[in-house]
Amino acid sequence: MSTKELYSALAKAQSAVGSVIKDATNPHLADQGKKLGKLNAGGYASLSAYLEIAKPVLLANGLSILTMPNGSVTEGAAPGPSTSSAGLVSYPSTPCQLGFTSTLTHESGQSISFTFEVPLAKRDAQGFGIALAYA
Repeated sequence: MSTKELYSALAKAQSAVGSVIKDATNPHLADQGKKLGKLNAGGYASLSAYLEIAKPVLLANGLSILTMPNGSVTEGAAPGPSTSSAGLVSYPSTPCQLGFTSTLTHESGQSISFTFEVPLAKRDAQGFGIALAYA
């Protein structure tokens, strides 16, 4: 399938997008930055700030973005056992990732997608929700 119309619309959209203002602060990074003498450490643009700028430009060019879990849960390679100074051996749990697919679609029906994984902090509904929010 050709993606000529999609890429043309994406180029127009990108040329119309303005700068995003850092409207939020990560307190953890701000504290680290203060220790290093950085004045504006930890500042970032929130998802809301990006959407406020991008959404009207995407829509004006017939583009939309959808990110959804794709149903894949993968087990990563667990690091080997570790031994404490007391000689106790422990085996860490195998990390687990949840797969997501983002799709950029043009009104012509053309689309491009990419898949990525987000680590699950916990293997339960709360861990899934956290991964979903980050994705």
